[in-house]
Amino acid sequence: MPENADFGIKKIKGKALLSRISRPAKHAAGAALIVLATATVVALEREADHSGHDAISGQLNLNRDARIMSDLFQTPESGSDFAELDRIARIFLKDTDIDSIRIFGPTGDVWVSAGVPGAFENDADVQRLIHASTGSFSRDGRIYLALPMDQGGEQQGTILVRTTFSYGVAHIKSGMWKSALLALFCALFAALLVYSLSRRSKSFIDLATAAIKQIKPGSADTVLDDLSEIDPKLSESMMSLVGQYEAAIFTHQRAAVTDPATGLMNRINFMNLIDDKIKIYGDRSVVLGLIDINRFRRLNDQIGVKRADEVLALIGRRLRDQVEIADRSVRPDLYGTAPCQLGRLNGDQFAMLIPMADESLATEMISSVVGGFLKPFEIDGRKIEISVSTAAAIAPRDALSGFDLLKQAEMALERSKFDRMTKPFFYNRSMAEEANSRVRMEDEIRRGVENGEFIAVFQPKVEFESNKVVGAEALARWRRADGSAVSPGRFIPIAEELGLISKIGIAVLRDACMEAARWHGDNQDVRIAVNVSPHQFEDPEFIPAIYEALDESGLSPDRLELEITESVAVEDPDKVARVMRPLRARGVRLAIDDFGTGHSNFTTVTRLPFDVFKIDQQFVRALNEDPHAPAIIEMILAMAEALGQETVAEGVETEEQYKFLKRRDCTIGQGYYFSPPLPGHEFRAFLRHWKATSGSARLTGAA
Repeated sequence: MPENADFGIKKIKGKALLSRISRPAKHAAGAALIVLATATVVALEREADHSGHDAISGQLNLNRDARIMSDLFQTPESGSDFAELDRIARIFLKDTDIDSIRIFGPTGDVWVSAGVPGAFENDADVQRLIHASTGSFSRDGRIYLALPMDQGGEQQGTILVRTTFSYGVAHIKSGMWKSALLALFCALFAALLVYSLSRRSKSFIDLATAAIKQIKPGSADTVLDDLSEIDPKLSESMMSLVGQYEAAIFTHQRAAVTDPATGLMNRINFMNLIDDKIKIYGDRSVVLGLIDINRFRRLNDQIGVKRADEVLALIGRRLRDQVEIADRSVRPDLYGTAPCQLGRLNGDQFAMLIPMADESLATEMISSVVGGFLKPFEIDGRKIEISVSTAAAIAPRDALSGFDLLKQAEMALERSKFDRMTKPFFYNRSMAEEANSRVRMEDEIRRGVENGEFIAVFQPKVEFESNKVVGAEALARWRRADGSAVSPGRFIPIAEELGLISKIGIAVLRDACMEAARWHGDNQDVRIAVNVSPHQFEDPEFIPAIYEALDESGLSPDRLELEITESVAVEDPDKVARVMRPLRARGVRLAIDDFGTGHSNFTTVTRLPFDVFKIDQQFVRALNEDPHAPAIIEMILAMAEALGQETVAEGVETEEQYKFLKRRDCTIGQGYYFSPPLPGHEFRAFLRHWKATSGSARLTGAA
């Protein structure tokens, strides 16, 4: 039974009562008591349907929630800051049948008054209850209850609440029909026994009934004492029932204000807290900081929902510890009176509320807290690394309500994630226009996909040994209906967030295959390479779309080369192998893109069916700046040669880079040294010119 469940029964002289009753009468009394208990359940159901309830259930339920309040309320550390008490009181007014709450200090001064105005005014009975600091009485269909508010074993105040007799009916009603059937059976059986009892037995039943009706709030050591003298097993059963009921209600009350996975404040409670703090601190700043777990959905898919919930619990525990450490070290003067508070807003987003903090202090606080994520989490011996994105907004500078403040902070969080910032990004007013611009961009991207505005342009690939154009890479471009072009750096990240990148990728693939088929018709032996985004691997239509593009264009599969980034290949090599093997069997070539930028190893590379290594352009561009770049390139070239694979160097822009790569036996070069990306008709002209001059001179405009 929970510690806060505190019920008693008015003492009856049990031994004297038992001495007056014969042994058969005692047995019959036990049966009659069962009838009484079950009949009471049926009576409760009937009264609940008519919106009434008797005083017994009302007092029990009222006492329960008052005790829960007493556990939740904490004496304010500042003599004038009672906002937290008021906030919790209003939660109970909203979520229970309590209609009035008043909290008094140890000297009788009113700390909190919430609910019906004048509920406790000019009432002698109420005043006596306040002075006693404990007890209850009922009048005019209402129950009044006083309980002490303890802290550290000492009374720090008094809680006074009022409710109606209908309190608690909704919690009892659901199980009453089953009890009614049991009551009917027991009543029929017990009636035969009761009929044969003497007057003295009837007197016992009357006295036992009177005892039960006199149940009132009291101390735990008097719970059902007299019933235990009559029938210990019956007393134990009733105690167990009350304990289970109280535990369930207490859990329900806690769940209303806390997140079940982490034990932190839930979204509703936290949003109410933001509004309260904004009102309390007025012109003094209140900072809302957001901590977003990056790629948590993918982690959820990888380790399963149960394990992901365990990770969330660990994250919540570590955040709670880090917030307390940061609050004590960064804000020692405010820790006691205006502490930072933590909550979970949704699946992968947590929030910090930092009162009386400016942007600099909040940055230090948030950075200190997220520093705890440098250490990996461990589940069943498996280490899981978590990264986060952070952002913040400040009231009243940015907003005057919790809803608006959260909206501004989330807007800043999107910017933080987009720019991959390592420090908290704070909302500023210019972001409102940026947000509107982004919304317009999203709408235009959707229309562009529908209208076929996303096309392919082609950058030539030149073989170093023969100086021939042997291929081209298809790059996505967005040509709007008005002829204007949009940089891939602007639309690709937004398209990925909108889930449209797969559709754009398929459109570019089809355009590229159609164009490559034209080259073949012109007797140009040139392959086409197309990038594959990580999102396309999650699209079940990916492979069918490739087959369809090949069939529609008539392009031979061995003329198509798909480029997969190293990060995708390393993250789930088994999945990449499953997706690519049927394509490879059909003749499609595969290349690993941006090689050297991630964590590839020899084992990973040999497990996957790659034909080509693409050396990332950052190594090529660093040839004249980074002394390690030549060694890295030579290592990649040696690995490719050992595996019998081609190599393509991206980003070749100078003659020095060209000569170095040619001397090191790199297979193919690609970059502005040869040509920028070209539209289809210009690329065909480029091929004819290059072939006519045997590549002895590059196009003047393309150099």
